[in-house]
Amino acid sequence: MRTASAISAITRRSKSQVEIISQHHRAKGIDVLDMLALAAPKGASVTLEATGPDASQVLDALVPLFTGDEMVLSAAVKPVNE
Repeated sequence: MRTASAISAITRRSKSQVEIISQHHRAKGIDVLDMLALAAPKGASVTLEATGPDASQVLDALVPLFTGDEMVLSAAVKPVNE
């Protein structure tokens, strides 16, 4: 739950929308319960997607939460929709 709270705190400060994807299920990065519903176990592969003006920066801030023994991470940055 701590990781989900930290993700939510970072994404709430961002101007971009962030989604966490695990096994074809998506969760909004601002919604702790949504992330917990993914039920991604330790070591699971997840994808982060960020769309918006500070997408790269928010992903840079989030990546450390997923490294090490927590989860395997692949990150994708989507371009800003104009």
